[in-house]
Amino acid sequence: MHLPATGEIAAQLPWLWPDARSLTVLAEPLSPATWQTLRRDPAALLLIQRLRSFRAASVESEANRPARFLEPRILETVVNWFEHDRGCWIDWRQPAVLPIYQTALAIAHHARIIANLTRCCDPVAAWTAGMLSPLGWFATAAADPSQIAACLVDPEYFVDPESTQIRHWGYDQSSIARRLARRWQLPDWLRLLVGHLDLSVETAEPLGSETRLFATVKLAILLADRAGYSLGLASRLEEGTLLASLKMETADLLVVSDRFRHVDFNEAFEPEWQDPRSVSGLPSLLKSAVKQRRAEASPFLEPLERDLDRMHRLLVRMRSNEAERLQTSKLAALAEFAAGASHEINNPLAVISGQSQYLLHRPVDDRQRSALESIVRQTQRIHSILAELMQFARPPQVRLERIAVADVVKAAVFQFQGLAGEMGVALDSAQAGIPISIDGDPKMLQTAIGCVVRNAIEAAAPGKGWVRVGIELTGGRVEIRVEDNGPGLTLEQQEHMFDPFYSGRPAGRGRGFGLPTAWRLTRELGGDVRYVPQNGPTCFTLSLPLPVPPATRRRTNPERWPNAWKRANSCHFPRCLSSRLKGPTRIFFAANVSVPLLSKQSPTTRSQADLKGKRLPASKMPNV
Repeated sequence: MHLPATGEIAAQLPWLWPDARSLTVLAEPLSPATWQTLRRDPAALLLIQRLRSFRAASVESEANRPARFLEPRILETVVNWFEHDRGCWIDWRQPAVLPIYQTALAIAHHARIIANLTRCCDPVAAWTAGMLSPLGWFATAAADPSQIAACLVDPEYFVDPESTQIRHWGYDQSSIARRLARRWQLPDWLRLLVGHLDLSVETAEPLGSETRLFATVKLAILLADRAGYSLGLASRLEEGTLLASLKMETADLLVVSDRFRHVDFNEAFEPEWQDPRSVSGLPSLLKSAVKQRRAEASPFLEPLERDLDRMHRLLVRMRSNEAERLQTSKLAALAEFAAGASHEINNPLAVISGQSQYLLHRPVDDRQRSALESIVRQTQRIHSILAELMQFARPPQVRLERIAVADVVKAAVFQFQGLAGEMGVALDSAQAGIPISIDGDPKMLQTAIGCVVRNAIEAAAPGKGWVRVGIELTGGRVEIRVEDNGPGLTLEQQEHMFDPFYSGRPAGRGRGFGLPTAWRLTRELGGDVRYVPQNGPTCFTLSLPLPVPPATRRRTNPERWPNAWKRANSCHFPRCLSSRLKGPTRIFFAANVSVPLLSKQSPTTRSQADLKGKRLPASKMPNV
């Protein structure tokens, strides 16, 4: 007589009973506690996912919307189970099963953290896939918990997990998971994941798996294994390939591991686990909930609500695109104005400055000298304003190179330590030491950071103010946060904070080019600058993209390239080449402009008539 092995019995399980608490929550109105309860119960997740009408996508969170828990068919399925009691219920607290359940929790937490960090797949789908990844272990625990312990204590298990499972159960856990996934009619994305974890990402993709979700769960298994939770779920885990698939770097793994260390596992064991078949009145409660939801006709209202949500998102997107288009048009007009102004104003400005400096070398009294020096200073001020305007309207060409963000931040902070000391503001960059590298222009990025830091120093409370600069990783981007204890921005100031010449400070304390210049330069680098309203310090964030791994780069339409790439052939207009006066013989001049030049050898013997009409040779140009 043939006695079926444990694995054969596990592969033919009718179903797994969810916990009594999970079924009670499903029968109650939807609340924030619904998902918090169901996500801890693997059997409840299987119940929800096994209905073929819910084919979750790993990218769109709408497919995993909470309203799916209100579907009457879920409760109808459980009511039928009560009439044909053939399933198994698992007490996840029993010692033989506890290591399996803890490992599933560790994988699910890691998968959720990775999904939130990279935004490459839905966190709900990532949690579900991570929690159900040891499906073969769950079924074996339901069939014979003693076989779980026998396999885990086997000395050969850590050498060859697959062969050890076959020797003890007759099947390995992947074979059991594949059979149950087909038997229970799980959705394709979940069936391919739980049954083929031993495949590489490249091999699983042609089979129809969700590539990014598949890579997320495999990376979660790798990190859970390093944290001490191992079930031998995958034998060919390649860290480099997984990171490339998710566009992550090795430094991101430290962030994931650090967040996992703050996870509280005890919350999953706070409620008591109870077999639903031992709870009297539970079938009646489920039948009443089914009737009520059928009466509410939730399946008919839900599509209309989804359409309304979709229209709202389109409206928000259209408004955002229109605002972006208006801003781009405004910048284009400003660029044309700045180019013309630079040329038309700099020419007479250079003549005024040159003639004033010429007269400074002639015998003049103190009052006349003071007046002439004032003229030169004001021409320099006009030149400085035009230079800032040109930097905003027509930034220099981006020169991309691999740079360490922390080094650039420290250089920008060091540049304004003197200003902070003069104003009595404590400038701290202790939180800007995260080793992150990006592709960018170091000078342009330092200028952008410096503009925001200077703005924070000037906005902080004099004498008792402080400014903090830090670096964070959020969703596959690096964020440089600049906080100060200033009064923050009003609604009117938030609307115009990136407009040139607009300043929220009193007249004379700023020209209004700091934040606009930071925004313009950061956009050239493919990033963005935004004000973060919050209860507490005033905060501005410079967000920049992380480098794309070489394996994932590909040619695209040039029209879709970032501004940093499209500026390769942009033209640049004449600019003032000297920004300040150094000594009596320094000449303030513009490029391609003829101006008088005083001879250093005999400044008083040459008349203006001798120099009339002469241009300054390139070899004689002052060093600027």
